[in-house]
Amino acid sequence: YRIGLVQSNTFGSGLKGFGRLKRTTVKTFKDLRFYIHSYDKETEIRTRYKSSRRLMKYDDIYFFNTIIYEKNTLTNDNLRYLYNQGVGYFISNINNYNLTFELGPAFDNSDYLNSQIRTTFLKNSFSFDVFLRNVKGKLEVDYFNQINKKINNKALHRLQILGEFRLSINSLFDVIIG
Repeated sequence: YRIGLVQSNTFGSGLKGFGRLKRTTVKTFKDLRFYIHSYDKETEIRTRYKSSRRLMKYDDIYFFNTIIYEKNTLTNDNLRYLYNQGVGYFISNINNYNLTFELGPAFDNSDYLNSQIRTTFLKNSFSFDVFLRNVKGKLEVDYFNQINKKINNKALHRLQILGEFRLSINSLFDVIIG
């Protein structure tokens, strides 16, 4: 878990919170994350659960399921949910870093309380994690390619990028840029 202050030229100042429960074994990975971004007039709250299992004796291949619930006043979403499943591949998995690729269908309802419009995507994802002594870095690039028909003559393709650089000062304090 962590909590911090945020300063944004667009949204003003605010609080950021993050919590995580993670359980891994040799063959499985289960991860529950909570995100909260609260600015002067805008709020984003997101819960994400991801579960994956490595494929029998092929340790570089895994199957995964992800579900996300989100309330985001920045995008006028009262409640958005996204479900994604597919296959992943460890391109590189060494002690100090790993690089993965994931591919699979994703199903989205961008405003669950006010709309029954559902969108189907093919999700392509790359993630890169680096672990050094007191420095950690992360880059995740997710591209959602809409595969169902256009809605209101618009394609809803999405590109989501998450980057984070973390410098540990001591056991209680980190500096995080993301």
